[in-house]
Amino acid sequence: STEDVLAHLRREAAKVRCTPRETEVLIAVTSGDTVAITSRKLGISMRTTKQHISTLLRKFAAPSKFALFARLLGLQDLGKVA
Repeated sequence: STEDVLAHLRREAAKVRCTPRETEVLIAVTSGDTVAITSRKLGISMRTTKQHISTLLRKFAAPSKFALFARLLGLQDLGKVA
């Protein structure tokens, strides 16, 4: 359910010590919102949104948003050659 997904994202965000705002950005971005939509929804600039995304990538040790999504889904090894 949606509530389960949100709870999972919040738990994962807490593990890497995300701020409440970073968690909001994480939820928005993983739900498919663009930077522009996320910025509008949260009432912050696109530059600030991009900075939060960069911080999330660093905290989750993910080189890209795709890798971040894979980690959140428990697919850390996605794309690695066996």
